Amino acid sequence: FSTPSVESITEQLHRAGF
Repeated sequence: FSTPSVESITEQLHRAGF
């Protein structure tokens, strides 16, 4: 389970409009 960063992913999602 190697992810760049949970906060980073969520931030991109918010920017996408999710």
